[in-house]
Amino acid sequence: MRKAAVYARYSSNNQREESIDAQLRASHKYADDNDIEIVCEYIDRAKTGTNSDREEFQRMLRDSAYGEFELVIVHKLDRFARNRIDSALSRKTLNENGVTLVSVTENLNNTPESIITEGLMEALNEYYSANLSREVMKGMRENALDCRYTGGYVPLGYRIDSEGHYQINDEEAAVIRRIFTGILQGMSYRELQEEFNGKGIRTRTGQPFGKNSLYSILSNEKYAGVYIYNREVSKDCRGKRNSHRNKPDNQMIRIEGGVPAIVSREEFDAVQEVLKKRKRTRHGRSDSENVYLLTGKVFCGVCGGRYCGNSQYSGRKKVLYYCYRCNVRSRKGGAACSNREISRNCLEKYVLKLLADILFDKDRLPAVIKEYNKAVMNADGSLEEDKKRLRKSIKTKQSEISNIINVIAKTGSESLAAALDSKEKELDELRSQLSELERKTSKVDIDEEQISRAFDYGRELLLSGKIPRLRQLIELYVERVDIYPDSVSVTLNILRGLQANENGGALDRLNRTNPEALRITRQADRDEVISGDKK
Repeated sequence: MRKAAVYARYSSNNQREESIDAQLRASHKYADDNDIEIVCEYIDRAKTGTNSDREEFQRMLRDSAYGEFELVIVHKLDRFARNRIDSALSRKTLNENGVTLVSVTENLNNTPESIITEGLMEALNEYYSANLSREVMKGMRENALDCRYTGGYVPLGYRIDSEGHYQINDEEAAVIRRIFTGILQGMSYRELQEEFNGKGIRTRTGQPFGKNSLYSILSNEKYAGVYIYNREVSKDCRGKRNSHRNKPDNQMIRIEGGVPAIVSREEFDAVQEVLKKRKRTRHGRSDSENVYLLTGKVFCGVCGGRYCGNSQYSGRKKVLYYCYRCNVRSRKGGAACSNREISRNCLEKYVLKLLADILFDKDRLPAVIKEYNKAVMNADGSLEEDKKRLRKSIKTKQSEISNIINVIAKTGSESLAAALDSKEKELDELRSQLSELERKTSKVDIDEEQISRAFDYGRELLLSGKIPRLRQLIELYVERVDIYPDSVSVTLNILRGLQANENGGALDRLNRTNPEALRITRQADRDEVISGDKK
């Protein structure tokens, strides 16, 4: 008696699990009628036949080399493949392993006529698949022109209504706004991850936030109200898609205002600029012993090139000297740029002193107290939103536990008992998080004297370079540093970030203001910068 394996598959287009049962039933009947013993089955569910990258299909090809079966039975040839190249290559693998492909409904043999007929069938299967894909794409394109949902993950912050349009999910949208605001305030990906993951907030797929998920959100124009369809390039011959490559603009559907915006266009564009700057400076030196705080901010006043961190031995004692040096001079020599390097410590201390003079100016105390009180109120509001979300999650979890208990009472299922234990642990975790938030909800009164002392302490930390988030302060407030042969010019954004808040209103005010009015330029003799370090 010959031994055979059965291969069955259904795709996601208008087919269901029941089609697998029909294929298996027909294959087993064929085996019984032809005195064939079926020794194993390979089943791919919701897998397209246009490529051979199917888990069970590949396992079947590998197993064909072990001699456990001499036939592979399929209900129809289109279950095996709908791509002539894949079909030919896969059949070649089977033939080399001494295995023959058999179709239940298409009674073909090895005669020349059958070979021609088989080729025609494969061509028709490939045509059917391509035509079906074209018709599906046509329908999806019409949906896209109406700004409707066309499949895939719904981005965090949105939900789909009964007519297929995007609507804002208020609870999730608060997370999206927090991400954009945090980046504008100078927060790093790691700090945002710790904040969200510590609160139990998850991505759309239920996973903890990571760098890639945050970047994906920050670069998604949909959050600024733009509907985009058909952006990514098509799959290659292996069925793989490069999600980092986009199609030309004339092949996309791009509709401004096609979805409700969660953040303003101004806020979205401001974040893109921050991301670009971070990308330009991410290769700067950052080891603990050799940090260049102004990486990406220092420019040559002679040639316009960028000043980069540099270290060299100088003097008779060959002492290691850290400095910023014109990159053009480093690459092309003194003939290309005559501007000299400048001490890293001297320049950074000078810039930090300018920051300290502005950020911790006592004349700003009244405004800072006002902003502090506003921040306390916003924090309380944020905590209330978090508590509201947790209470809702607790209620849902309690309902799930109650349903499981009811089923266990009726069936005595041991597997459900294990699920109940897991749900109860999740409930305890949610209650613990709520308890922690309840503990944090307390207002603290603060007076002008305390703020003044905090100012003095903050100034001391800034001048010493020990203040937390020092790099973020520089990123927010230092626009650029220009090094000239006889002077140093520092341009500070004195208002950037100071007015940033959760609702984005500050950005609207900033954009209505003349950008030049937001900057203050301080210039000093080059000797003054150097001597400031020696005093």
